[in-house]
Amino acid sequence: MSGSEDRAGPIPAVASGAGQSTAKRDVWLSVGAFIVFVLASVALITAFNPPKPRPPKEAYAAGQQPLDLTLVHTNDTWGYLDPCG
Repeated sequence: MSGSEDRAGPIPAVASGAGQSTAKRDVWLSVGAFIVFVLASVALITAFNPPKPRPPKEAYAAGQQPLDLTLVHTNDTWGYLDPCG
């Protein structure tokens, strides 16, 4: 018996182009569905969360202005604050 034959008989040959075109179509459909999902998600997030304007600093009472805080992270365990040294 040869490698392509079995006890039930020869294995039917599958047209190589048919399987490849189906696989390509499935990939393109998956990519297209993913892009549609991402665009729909961005559209919904943008529609339901419009940007809110910040009030001017003069609108706050004295001492109640928003605080701009910058966090500097280092893995230094000795307590030095120079992250670049």
